[in-house]
Amino acid sequence: MSSMTDERGSLAVRVAPLALAVVLVGLAAAVGTGALPAGDAQPDGEALLDRTQERYENAESVAGDATVIVANDSTEYSKSLSFVLEDPNKTRVSVDDGRYVVGTNGSVAWVYDAENDTARVRELPEKSAWNDSAAWNDSADYDGSAAWAPNGTEMPADASGAWAGNASFDENVSAERLRTETVDGAEAHVVALEPDNESVDGTATLWIDTEDYRVHQVRASDGVNRTTVDFDDVRFNVSVHESTFQPPDDAAVTTVSQDRYDTFETAQSNTDVELHSLPDHEFETALVVTRGGATVATQQYVGEPNATLVATADELPYGFDGANASGEDGAENTTSESVTVDGVEGTYVERGDRAAVVWERDGVTRAVLADLPREQLVDLAEQAIP
Repeated sequence: MSSMTDERGSLAVRVAPLALAVVLVGLAAAVGTGALPAGDAQPDGEALLDRTQERYENAESVAGDATVIVANDSTEYSKSLSFVLEDPNKTRVSVDDGRYVVGTNGSVAWVYDAENDTARVRELPEKSAWNDSAAWNDSADYDGSAAWAPNGTEMPADASGAWAGNASFDENVSAERLRTETVDGAEAHVVALEPDNESVDGTATLWIDTEDYRVHQVRASDGVNRTTVDFDDVRFNVSVHESTFQPPDDAAVTTVSQDRYDTFETAQSNTDVELHSLPDHEFETALVVTRGGATVATQQYVGEPNATLVATADELPYGFDGANASGEDGAENTTSESVTVDGVEGTYVERGDRAAVVWERDGVTRAVLADLPREQLVDLAEQAIP
């Protein structure tokens, strides 16, 4: 497939490169070895889905390349990656020829940024494997929101992209075989997937090889964004050295730790920074993340609208303070202006479709994020009380 133009435009969702790996999860559970399932002339969609799942589950390892394209009516964005997955929970995904590499050896998960020669490493909970994507989603909360990437990285992926990978082997989807087509020189069954759960938006289509049930292509849509994943040179049961799944030895390693709390009181008792709350909102959860010696507490509140409170005695992640609003380092869509919050000088920061108000008092920097215009967001910030 020819390369696509890198156009950031107005694509709705911005997440770290790690999100691409979610697309692969449904294609490699890798739990043992075994023979290929028996075939017949024209299996139905459910049978094809079962056989595809068996094909990947029966592999000790899976490796290959993929191109991920996310598009809507105004923008198209593409990323290339290579991946290796090994039984039972080892993964390595390289994005854009190694510009970013993410992986796990089952004990730790890591993200490597080649431009800065820096690897972020975090221990995985005992219950967690790569398939537990929530473990990685938690780490994204360090930035207060996935929309505020710490190094300005833009990586569009949407719910339909993640759904395409996981729903392909989900028992709660209906599968219908539509036809047979030639894709990338191979004959493939075209199978349409629809979620049985009406609360799940979107549909997906798989192109499944008629001979060995490997997936050649996945397409998914949530009605607005369209995600296409083209797989190339997929190999099963390849020999992979253990070092493949380890973070780079010569990189500057930043260890990330995090703790999640279900009540405001437990979060406050385990945090040195004095937390504020929103009296007209319902506390949902708090995440306290330490990375490179800096600790950031992020609280999620449910209300009209939902809001995020961030507090730290250290520096906030990239993008909150508006210092990079000049257009450098991927912040070309960021604007900022001075505001007053509770009698102190603060900054209103708008980046894409997200906005925040940031201010400092008594050595603690705080931020409030919500889908509100500037004046109302400042009012919300002033409602945040200890």
